[in-house]
Amino acid sequence: MDSKYLLDRVLGNQKLIQLIILLTLFIVPFFWFHNNEIDLGGDSSRLYIFDPAAWQNLALYSYNSISAVGSEIPNQMMIPFLLLLRFIKLLMIDSAYYLNCCINGLLLSGLYYSTYLSTFELLSNNVKINNGDNVDNKNLYTASSIAGFFYATSPIIANDAFYRAAYSIYGYCIYNFIFYLFLKYIHTMKFRYIIYALLISTLFSVNFSYATVPWLSAYVIFIGSFTFIYYFYKHGLNHFKTFLCSCTLFLLLFCGLHAFHLLPELHSAVAASSALNNILHEDPRSTSMNVFASYMDVTRFYLNILCQVQSGLYKGSTFYKALLSLDVLPYALPVFLFYPFTVIMGIAISSTPRYSSCNDKKLYYILLLLFILILLVMTPNINMIVSKVYELFFLYVPFARMYRTITGKFGYVFVFIYALNIAFSINYIYNKISNLNKNIFNMIFAILFIFSAYTVYTGKIFTQYPVWPTDSLKLPNEFTDEYLGALSRIGDMRYDGKYSTFPFSTTSYSIIKGTMSGVYFGPSPILCLCGKADFNAFDSLGIYEDVVYNAMQNGDKESVSHILNLYNIRYIIDTFDSDTYKQITGFLWKFQRTFHDHASIQYYIKSLGFRKIAGYNDFGIYASTDSLPRFYIPNRISLSYGSL
Repeated sequence: MDSKYLLDRVLGNQKLIQLIILLTLFIVPFFWFHNNEIDLGGDSSRLYIFDPAAWQNLALYSYNSISAVGSEIPNQMMIPFLLLLRFIKLLMIDSAYYLNCCINGLLLSGLYYSTYLSTFELLSNNVKINNGDNVDNKNLYTASSIAGFFYATSPIIANDAFYRAAYSIYGYCIYNFIFYLFLKYIHTMKFRYIIYALLISTLFSVNFSYATVPWLSAYVIFIGSFTFIYYFYKHGLNHFKTFLCSCTLFLLLFCGLHAFHLLPELHSAVAASSALNNILHEDPRSTSMNVFASYMDVTRFYLNILCQVQSGLYKGSTFYKALLSLDVLPYALPVFLFYPFTVIMGIAISSTPRYSSCNDKKLYYILLLLFILILLVMTPNINMIVSKVYELFFLYVPFARMYRTITGKFGYVFVFIYALNIAFSINYIYNKISNLNKNIFNMIFAILFIFSAYTVYTGKIFTQYPVWPTDSLKLPNEFTDEYLGALSRIGDMRYDGKYSTFPFSTTSYSIIKGTMSGVYFGPSPILCLCGKADFNAFDSLGIYEDVVYNAMQNGDKESVSHILNLYNIRYIIDTFDSDTYKQITGFLWKFQRTFHDHASIQYYIKSLGFRKIAGYNDFGIYASTDSLPRFYIPNRISLSYGSL
């Protein structure tokens, strides 16, 4: 068979091309880490990937204590996702390493494909040429693929979706898939697409829970509004009653399917003593305005228009340089002007007589307006008027504090809307220029995507840039066998005594050294994997935070002992590592003021009346010597049915 003929057949088969792209993107994360290394860092820690079974046991309870003193937040929203993880892990020969690679692969390919599908659905159902020319489907496929790569390779997405592993990351593609299904429903008026959207939302219920409200609401504000506008754009008032009934039924079914986590979250939101209630009713003047002000001062309009992460937010742009893996960053940024240039060129071509009465031009302008609005949202310091509006928003709008990190909450929606605008612009441009110029455009986009995502595709975003509170400790981490053994021992302990992890951080994060210069920095593994209350930070002590700190500073061991007994803390886990201890100064400064080395920490633990019951190379387990457990769970119960 002629090789040229075979190549033409392959290039003409879009399903095969998309399959090759998806498989390639899925395989990429398998080359990021050494065997048994996974990326455990991030606000939500990804310990659910390390051991989904342990997380599922934790999620089955009504509440998950986040601070060990009753600041409880419901955790049931994780259950469907954890079941999916357990199923995948069965296929991965019970390996956390392969599960981590698989999830990252699904996320990377999902970012691309969800954008590709949504874009192609919009283009293929709206693009028409005024003079009767046939629409070139190759242009639509190319524009949709470019939009998909633009979204998946954006440094803004890479920063949140891979480097910082918050729960919100899965929504970056799940929301787009659901948007695609709603587009299919609008185009066909077949309710089965609504059902598919409901099933996906239930499987990823974590992305429709309290934990991801800022990201979900940001998506609904812009893309949800656009969906309603788009329905009227396509149908006017025709079938409006059907559409309204379908939306109402969708909400009712959604509430029913998600009741298993929405009801506990609602209860927690109104319970006066819950952490969620405290978050909702926190005075916006306390922290939100300060956090927002720090972000507002460093956001740059030109970085947003170039679709780049806000470098000023990360240690003098160290992260940004690592993200692009180039020291010539200031000189390289202008190459991304090709993105706004493409949009401007699309606007210019759409204004020509050939497109003077095209219906799709109206939709294009709606998307452009949407892009301008979200660009203003992403750049709060663009002028004094916008800044003042934001200030009033945070002070007087209920729950506005959840948007205090504007670029983090709206960044992925911004990139998605940007991708849609680029796709429509490319379609106009490609219908105007020659095949040679099309190839030049494709080559430029390919170079930009490779340049943007080089560190993601090579894994350097994980292996070369350190964990965010340090300067050199690595993000990829493998827990030592000793620490895993200690966790197993702690999980098997059946006494009611609680735990405390030294050294104390300033926030409720544990700091655990791993192998190969890796470090875990996140929520307590003792809590997340063993289901035991762990006081691992000063703020985890609640109202006694300052009391304990001052008592440690003043050598008042009696007061510290009283508070430990008050909280029923019977075990202290010493995780001290001198190298880590010296480097994470920003989150250990309170503890470091009192204890300068490991010897002083060990002496202090013993002086509180604790003795070592298990010693390891890097840490130890200490038990209280002056108290007995008030409650314990026996391993076996023998029943006698004889007479007393």
